[in-house]
Amino acid sequence: DGSQNAEASATHAFDRGFKRLQRNNAARMQQSWRNASDDAANYDYVREEIASRLIDRLDDIKRDEGFPLALDVGSGPGYVYKAI
Repeated sequence: DGSQNAEASATHAFDRGFKRLQRNNAARMQQSWRNASDDAANYDYVREEIASRLIDRLDDIKRDEGFPLALDVGSGPGYVYKAI
C-alpha cells in the first residue's frame, strides 16, 4: 500500500493543468511589466532625485580613503552612477 501511495503522488507531482496556468500567468505578468516600463519614464525624475540625495549623503561621510569602489544595484539604468 505504501508503494502505491508513493507511486500515485509521483504521478501527480506535475499537474499539467496547473503548469499551464503558471505559464499563462507568467506570460501575462511579463506583458504587464513591458507596459509598466513604458510608464516608468514618467517617474525618472523621482529616481534621479533619490540618487542625487544618496550621493549627497555619501559625500557627508568622512573617510580618509573615500569610496574607491561602489556597486550600483537596483537603480535602473544607472541613476546613482550618473549622479556620481
